[in-house]
Amino acid sequence: ELSANQQLQVESVRQELVLINKPAIEKTLANIIFPLHFVDYETFPTAVPKLDNMGPHNHLVFQVSIHTMQKNGALTHFEWLGDKLEQPNEMLKQMQNFTGLTGTFVSWNAPFEVGRNKDMLAWIPEFTEFLNYMNSHMFDLETVFKGDYVDYRFGGRTSIKKVLPVLCPQFSYSNLEVQDGTMALDTWGRMVSDPNFKEDIKQTRKNLLEYCKLDTLAMVEIYKVLKFII
Repeated sequence: ELSANQQLQVESVRQELVLINKPAIEKTLANIIFPLHFVDYETFPTAVPKLDNMGPHNHLVFQVSIHTMQKNGALTHFEWLGDKLEQPNEMLKQMQNFTGLTGTFVSWNAPFEVGRNKDMLAWIPEFTEFLNYMNSHMFDLETVFKGDYVDYRFGGRTSIKKVLPVLCPQFSYSNLEVQDGTMALDTWGRMVSDPNFKEDIKQTRKNLLEYCKLDTLAMVEIYKVLKFII
């Protein structure tokens, strides 16, 4: 027996059709409030905790990118990248100054960002109001592609790296030095903790920032495509 979403995937492949439920997408997007803060974290989990109060495999947030879109389409960008193993107090301070307690935070696979915010609520309680606001105003853009926008060219997947090349072929991760989250955490972990790290730190930071920036820009561009088709 196939679920309704699985059946859609089968039909999309069988007929080589893009199946779009425009009324459902329009209703979903109508419920999010501007400004839209497209947000993405990069994290560093370790089996052996590196900081006080952290447990095995807890995720230390070491990077964030936010593209904020106003209702008129104006776009601004904020990014932060840590330079040592420490809780990201400064990151949260700057994030709060950038976004305020306004609008909707948009992520891809929102449970990940929500989970990291819950972790930081315990570790950095002075930002409780901000983190709670983020979590209570979080929208998961990936959910649109779970059943309302099904394209056989995604290969049955809904990750942003499968959706972006189909909807926005002018953007690509393939020409970046850092191409996925695993590469990001490995690169950053070596940069801040390996005394034998030989790569150029300035260039390495630039590579990490470019990767995370594309993650949130990708969400912006995918959102624009969805708005255009409805």
